Amino acid sequence: MRLRKKGKRVLYRAAGLLPLLGAFLALVGCHHYTETPPETIAPGAEVRVHLSSGEGAARSEFLESHVRAVQARWEGLEASRMALSVPGDEVREGLQTRTLRQRIVLEREDVSRVEVRSLDRTRTTVVVAALTVGLGWFIYNNFQVDEPGTPRPPPPNGEL
Repeated sequence: MRLRKKGKRVLYRAAGLLPLLGAFLALVGCHHYTETPPETIAPGAEVRVHLSSGEGAARSEFLESHVRAVQARWEGLEASRMALSVPGDEVREGLQTRTLRQRIVLEREDVSRVEVRSLDRTRTTVVVAALTVGLGWFIYNNFQVDEPGTPRPPPPNGEL
């Protein structure tokens, strides 16, 4: 297998597009949220909690009063209160970054609905299929496969 003349330039250009592709996938995402009764949510599930008013956020010292929805990890239901773990500051330790989490407790009457984050199989399948077709198209258009027994042209200037 050998690259066409323009193949190397195209390959380098495509490699430069990889960060854009990653950003696109992060924006598109393959998840969706489904409204779920709090009693059925398993601890550790990723949730989005919608507050019914600014009072719920005001009661929590970690949320600002204008916050209407909180993305968090579900910790559990305690009587009439919901325990959540929200992401806080990020701490760098060498080459690793850790996100510190803060536990907050909200009164049940301050929450209008709870949505659980789950994988959207259809969207994931479409994104993976599109990427596979794009990669196949890129390889087909930029790489040339020599047929067995096909004579190659002589190298320029007698080089081997």
